[in-house]
Amino acid sequence: MFIVKVNGYEIKPKEFKAELYQLNKKSENDEVSEKIKSTAINNLIDGYLLLQHAKSGEYEIDEQKILNQFRQLQSSYNSKQEFKQELKKFSIDSDRIIQQIRNQFLIKKFIQKQFKDKINIDPKLILAYYKKNKKKFRRPEKVHLIHCLVDKNDPNASKKAEIIEDKLNDSVDFCDIVEEYSICPSNKNSGDLGYVKRGKFIAELEEVVFSLPEGDHAGPIETEFGMHFVKVVDKKPSYIPEFEEIKDSLKRHLEKITSEIELLKFIRECRDKATIEIQKDYL
Repeated sequence: MFIVKVNGYEIKPKEFKAELYQLNKKSENDEVSEKIKSTAINNLIDGYLLLQHAKSGEYEIDEQKILNQFRQLQSSYNSKQEFKQELKKFSIDSDRIIQQIRNQFLIKKFIQKQFKDKINIDPKLILAYYKKNKKKFRRPEKVHLIHCLVDKNDPNASKKAEIIEDKLNDSVDFCDIVEEYSICPSNKNSGDLGYVKRGKFIAELEEVVFSLPEGDHAGPIETEFGMHFVKVVDKKPSYIPEFEEIKDSLKRHLEKITSEIELLKFIRECRDKATIEIQKDYL
């Protein structure tokens, strides 16, 4: 019995279940959907075709890295017993998962050498792409912010907010106020949130924060999380970076896209040449 046959090679139910297990783990769903089943089938077909090409080359695989990834997967469960129960649910064992990880490493090596390493985009093309798409590289406005949060469930919340307001009016150092009153995790760093981009705040805070002049503070601002006090340390306006500033990251981005396109073309060619039979009745 097989689930898929690719060029005469039969992909057995155990391989299918191992792939389902990996995909279902990522999706964090209890039930295996039809979409996940379809994705598993396509992954197995593409994976087999790539694996055959990978096996024809000479690629060194670090067995310790394979074991480390398996242990990392295992440690994502509350206990080894829970991990074993999950594998049992999919009718697979640890050896099957380890072999799957090993195959994934081998395929990654093949893709790296045959596609990613061979891509080298002409700097002139990178510059042309930058000039044509300049507006896409615009950096959003940012503020360097210090933040204090008073717990709204604290019975003394209103009183604390009044005290903070008085202290701020008396020019007490904002960081000292944070260390005494804030429940935000940033209190470990004196409330310093660093530079935060527009669009990262909840609406009530965003409006206030980006309207404040540099050096000013505001609060209390009530939200579902509590009462906020903020101080703007510095502001950076939105801007389009110069080519020199982003050329290296842009080169990596374009090379990544190009290698992915070439890989998809290669897989499509392999599929066109392959004989593929899917036993849908067993899915």
